Amino acid sequence: MARKENPFKVFVTVKHGHDHVYRLRAFVGYFGEDGDVMVPVWSGYSAPEGGEPFADLEITATLERAGKADGSGYDGSVSFCRFAFRNVHHIDTVAHAKSIASVLSKLDRGMEKLRETHGYLRDSDYGAYVFRVASILGVTEVYRRETARGEAITGAKWRAVNADDLQSWVSYVAQDLANDMMSGYLH
Repeated sequence: MARKENPFKVFVTVKHGHDHVYRLRAFVGYFGEDGDVMVPVWSGYSAPEGGEPFADLEITATLERAGKADGSGYDGSVSFCRFAFRNVHHIDTVAHAKSIASVLSKLDRGMEKLRETHGYLRDSDYGAYVFRVASILGVTEVYRRETARGEAITGAKWRAVNADDLQSWVSYVAQDLANDMMSGYLH
């Protein structure tokens, strides 16, 4: 029997924080009929089937414009890669709480197993981190938000990437942050 294709994908964006802090944010979603990215919701209305456990799940990292130890410029580091659920104060049923606990437990077990088989992962390797989480969730496709220039050229809002492409993009975003050129990444 053929395995049913997983309709869910991971989408990665950059969000502006405060005081020169930017968040890399990945979330699980799917392409709607009109090609727009849709996110699962915890309400019984999530389509396609099976999306509710992914509602409000984020894979984040921080890009901070902190100076080097010698007091000069941006150090280009990415920190605090983690997965978490946002909006946890909106849990209104035991089933919802159990679903979140189940997904977090699955991710913890999966990350530990991948550490044992694939080794330690540096905090700065956001691309590999996102792909490890996606693999644990059974998601095989990852997309990053296209830059404003890229979108103008291709007409596409999202670009499919592999782990190396995603990490290269993160490096470009970090460098642009250092040069105060983030406008091309923020939508």
